[in-house]
Amino acid sequence: MVGSEGKTKTVYSLPNVKAQDIIQEEIYDLVEKGYVEIKVEEYTNLFIDYFIEDIHLNMTQEKRQQVQKYTSELLGWTGLGLCDNVSINEKNMKVFCRVIDFDIAQQVIGHDFLNTEFSDYTRIYNENIKVTNIESINNGLPPQIKIPIDSSDYDALEGLRSTNISYLADELFKYFLESDNWDIKNSIAFLVQDLSDNAIIKNILEKSLYSPHEDTKLASIAHLKKDMQLFDRVQIKCEIDSKKLDIEILEYMKSNGINSEIYCSETKVYTSLFKRILSIFKY
Repeated sequence: MVGSEGKTKTVYSLPNVKAQDIIQEEIYDLVEKGYVEIKVEEYTNLFIDYFIEDIHLNMTQEKRQQVQKYTSELLGWTGLGLCDNVSINEKNMKVFCRVIDFDIAQQVIGHDFLNTEFSDYTRIYNENIKVTNIESINNGLPPQIKIPIDSSDYDALEGLRSTNISYLADELFKYFLESDNWDIKNSIAFLVQDLSDNAIIKNILEKSLYSPHEDTKLASIAHLKKDMQLFDRVQIKCEIDSKKLDIEILEYMKSNGINSEIYCSETKVYTSLFKRILSIFKY
């Protein structure tokens, strides 16, 4: 069965019979049992991405060879396909595979890589297939989500935003709260900002309003308000107007029963202008 590890069979040669002919007879027997050959053009592309934080050419080239060999053997033994090539650029190493069933291959690779040196991939994907789910193999976040969050790999996070990760909302919220690193918190906010209808994700975005990074605050409040024109109102020549941004945030907090005094305190909003704003929006 495709996806399960295959078995070997020893075929002995006979006098005056070519080994090739004996093997061909074995193939004919399988065809009679219903097995069919899948043409190369019917294969599906599958990519495995790795984030390269610090390129050491020799180490990277060694891993390139190792992951290509390992993946080829895995896909071959499970009847899923082959690893065709591995490319490297400044930020990523991309493993290119051809498989007969993307969903099964993704699951097999995810499970098999888990306890190997190749488990630090950022995503498994097909550019023409919208992945609807990423299985959490362990308790907590799966490595293909956690690694780009930890490394602030926004290219990988952008790719993950098209996947259905709402089922990981609890784990993402827990990781957000446990982290003291705003780079990690900002990465989580970026990843989930399109899912503000989810109550837990909404909570993440509301807590992201306290970020020291104005880009995160702007994106979070725009998605919370479901008002993409807010970007144009708050930005002037691609520069964020901090005062306008804080006004938008304070308005949201007042209308949603969030204590705006805490926001003003934690974000150091204490100019005379914002004292007046606070008096307007105060309970």
